[in-house]
Amino acid sequence: MATCVMVIDDALVVRVILDTCLRRAGYEVRCFEDGLQALGWLNTAGARIPDLIFVDLGLPRLDGYEIIRLLKAKPTLEDTVLVILSGQGAAGRRARLPHQAVSHPNHRRGRADAPWRGWWM
Repeated sequence: MATCVMVIDDALVVRVILDTCLRRAGYEVRCFEDGLQALGWLNTAGARIPDLIFVDLGLPRLDGYEIIRLLKAKPTLEDTVLVILSGQGAAGRRARLPHQAVSHPNHRRGRADAPWRGWWM
């Protein structure tokens, strides 16, 4: 079974580029233009748990910060890797994220004391 990747971004061009590249590489991809759609899909029966989630911080209706908080609250996603997409500088935005929401790019994978792994893009 292919690795499942979720893309949450309101920019159509970002969704199309990631979807195209990831599918060509053999991944199963689910794209959503906002966090409410993504969360709704995750809560449906038979929804596959993503192995990797790309999330934009500047989303309509429910911003990326709130999505990250809600995703972190789901025990089924504790092994899911999160990649944050942002058109803005990381310094100020990183300070708004919950503690341990995003790890440093040099973070060692699989540490028991690191319940959430993620990177900035």
